[in-house]
Amino acid sequence: MGIKYFEIEGYEADDIIGTFSKKITDYIAATSVSKDEKTYLYTQKYIFDKFMQSDLYSELETAKEIYTENPFFMNIPYQDTEDKVLVQGVIDLFFIDKDDRLVLVDYKTDNIDTKEELIERYKIQLDIYKDALERALNKKV
Repeated sequence: MGIKYFEIEGYEADDIIGTFSKKITDYIAATSVSKDEKTYLYTQKYIFDKFMQSDLYSELETAKEIYTENPFFMNIPYQDTEDKVLVQGVIDLFFIDKDDRLVLVDYKTDNIDTKEELIERYKIQLDIYKDALERALNKKV
């Protein structure tokens, strides 16, 4: 199928999202790929559309600073000992919002039943990311 570039210059800022979404729909409809591939593409477009309508996207539009795919290394205590373990990770997204708050975002694609299940599954990881950001930036998440 290849990569497709969409021309969006010349549109008003408020109309770019709608224009881009329509161009994607038109492209998928005109593309000669299998039914399964079209279903996949429409699913991805739906995810894009939902994100563009989300509170997170609105916050990012007004953010003072945005950082993506930020690697870190950090020593953390090993259980109840004085030993340390080197932990490495990549923070998907963090930003300084319009009110100077530090916001941490970690994208997940798991298929889960409840929000609580997702939180439980990734609590330790998010606590480590939070600690890494707070240490690095000397600012509370």
